[in-house]
Amino acid sequence: MNDTVVVYMQAYNAERTLRRALDSMLNQTYRDWILYLVDNGSTDSTGNIADKYAEMDSRIICKHIILNDFLCFYHFIEEYLKKPWGNYFAWLDSDDEYDPNFLNHMSQFAQENKLDVAACGNYFIDGISGHCLSVRTSKRNIILESKQDFDKYFPIYHQFIRTMWAKLFSTSILQKGIFLPNRSVSYGSDTIFLLEAIHLSQRIGILSEPLHKYYVSNKSLSYKLDSKRITSDQILFNETYDFLISKCGYVSKQNERFLSDVYFNALKDTFNVIVGAQMEPLEKMQNMRAMFTNETAAGRFKNGYGSGAVFESLRGTVFSWVMAQKICRRSEGAELASEILLSMYREWQQIIQPGSLCFYIRKMPEVLTFLAEKDYAKALERIQIYYKRHDKDEPALAEFEIYLYKVLNKSDAELFALFCDIKKDRRICSGKIDIDSEIYAVIGKYPLLNCLSADLAALFLRPVQHIMEGDYGKALDSFLSVTGVEINDDDAEKYIMFGQNLSAAAQNSSAYIYFKKMWISFLIDNSQNEAAEKELNEFLTVLPNDADFLGMKDKLAENKTN
Repeated sequence: MNDTVVVYMQAYNAERTLRRALDSMLNQTYRDWILYLVDNGSTDSTGNIADKYAEMDSRIICKHIILNDFLCFYHFIEEYLKKPWGNYFAWLDSDDEYDPNFLNHMSQFAQENKLDVAACGNYFIDGISGHCLSVRTSKRNIILESKQDFDKYFPIYHQFIRTMWAKLFSTSILQKGIFLPNRSVSYGSDTIFLLEAIHLSQRIGILSEPLHKYYVSNKSLSYKLDSKRITSDQILFNETYDFLISKCGYVSKQNERFLSDVYFNALKDTFNVIVGAQMEPLEKMQNMRAMFTNETAAGRFKNGYGSGAVFESLRGTVFSWVMAQKICRRSEGAELASEILLSMYREWQQIIQPGSLCFYIRKMPEVLTFLAEKDYAKALERIQIYYKRHDKDEPALAEFEIYLYKVLNKSDAELFALFCDIKKDRRICSGKIDIDSEIYAVIGKYPLLNCLSADLAALFLRPVQHIMEGDYGKALDSFLSVTGVEINDDDAEKYIMFGQNLSAAAQNSSAYIYFKKMWISFLIDNSQNEAAEKELNEFLTVLPNDADFLGMKDKLAENKTN
């Protein structure tokens, strides 16, 4: 073999751009090249243009395929590598162009640094206006050889290893691989090819010069939606992840985060393709569900990689579009929206059940906007406004209301009042939420309230709140002022014990004696004579002439006689 560079180009209906690409080949300052040009089933004048250039320059070899063949490159590369024509191989799209020094500088860079693969910078050109949109380049030339190099510089060189163009491959390194088409992807097959080539390479380099012009077109496969689009995003992520494992032996935290951001950007691109597709909103949302709930996406979201700026931008964009769809005000659309949002806002899974989320999507979407923005005060305010015109007994609202109280760090007294409201006036909510457990959880923080049942605590809302606020005197006054309430038999003992304990905490001896008399009477009425006698004797030594205690003594004696 010699230092000939073999450039591969395939063209399909490229009559508007092919001349530009071919002229860039003819203008190369490096003269030792061969262009293998495939007219891939074109129905316009592409074939004629290709033939004319082949007649002009014998270095251009033209082949015509009758029917467009997605796999024509793989057919070529398989045969070519069996008997190659030169030491280097490159790819040029039929709508792009090389800088005149592309082959010259790239071959020199590869030879001087003994590279298996060389890449360079490029210009992104608007395919319609011809204006330069941006330039991709590195600050300096980069040579990658060790595992540490491929790990450390991955966020820098990754942008250069996603496409076949703007590369120069050593033919010998390509001969070591088996390059088979991945039929599961609709775009990104060149990335998979390139990853395999670099996996086989000992040394690769990035030339800082921009020597390639890539023309951006909305006709590119990157802008099209097909049945493999969503799967392609997953496969490309997994292939790149596996590349790092095989090349470096591990994936660092830095690269985990970086790869996640790359994947999220790919998802955003696919989202935009779906939004722009000619289909009904419901079908678009079905595609989005598949995109955001698949194993790869779920893994990225679940393991904490979905928490950076790129992810926030992605889910913010998706949220805005989904919530703006009228179909979400109906059950079918709301269910789809719920799945999409819960897949991305995983923290919501601890807050809102899917059925409850559907309720908000259909009836109170602005609450979810506040939730997404973490403006919990406005979310709560909106719910309270809703209550003024609608039935409060809606579990979806109560569950979220409780969460908002907690996240807003409402006091225990305020939280307890909410629980009591739900228990007394929202029967459906009370049963579904198990509000008694919530009440026990909050009153359990206060020893003075431990003797109360949920029913009894709810019955004495204000006294309980005062205890939570640490004002035992107010608590006792409020407790004593409650009249006309019925205490069931199961709670009678708890009611009396609470009265005694609260009186003691408030240091009110009169109230304490009042509840102690009530307690002794309770014991006597329930034939607990020994306990009653013990308590009674203690108080008679202090208040021997108290008429109430003397009356209890007589009644206790009567109990014993009977």
